[in-house]
Amino acid sequence: MIKVINCKKWCEENITPMAWPRVVLRIVPEVREKGYSVKDLEEPSEEFTVDEATFKLFNKALMTIYDMEMPQTVAV
Repeated sequence: MIKVINCKKWCEENITPMAWPRVVLRIVPEVREKGYSVKDLEEPSEEFTVDEATFKLFNKALMTIYDMEMPQTVAV
């Protein structure tokens, strides 16, 4: 399982503070299907985790918006 807070921090530190909300908004339908709320993803708690497939959705959105991906080390 991947801590969402790590993904959010990586986006804020390596792209822009607005990168994470853009990623989340880009994949709203997919994350809702998985049972996650937009609010939980935009403001994740330290314990909030997602599966590898959702991490791949994050990276797909990043590729579409910014032409870059989070490194696999973020998922650890």
